[in-house]
Amino acid sequence: MHPAMDLLNWLALGFFFQYNNVKNQREHLANSQMQLSPPSENVDILDAGVLRAFRRKHLRNYTNWCSYLGKKSNVCISKSSRSNSDHRHELLYVGLYLLIWGEFANLQFMLECICYIFHQMTTKLNRILEDYIDENTG
Repeated sequence: MHPAMDLLNWLALGFFFQYNNVKNQREHLANSQMQLSPPSENVDILDAGVLRAFRRKHLRNYTNWCSYLGKKSNVCISKSSRSNSDHRHELLYVGLYLLIWGEFANLQFMLECICYIFHQMTTKLNRILEDYIDENTG
């Protein structure tokens, strides 16, 4: 990965999201960080509180959707430890949801469709994060 790229760029490359969508969602996250009461010390690093608030707000529909259908959520974030790796995973899930939401203009009002697409894409994302290699396709 190029040094100037971040996790949103990585998601865009892996799932073929549009460049302008990535820019919009990065700005969306940055604007939320700027609204913090006491500003963060390092503006180049996304505050963990902003990330957690985004996850709770945006993935609530997905969690409710999984519960309603009796499906297990594909969002895997450790509750016990909050390591740097957990923050990256949290950003990947939030970023993926925001990129899906930004990409599908008319589906923004059909949350069930976004939840279904997110569920399918998080399955693939989790396989990538676990270094899963399909025996049939390599």
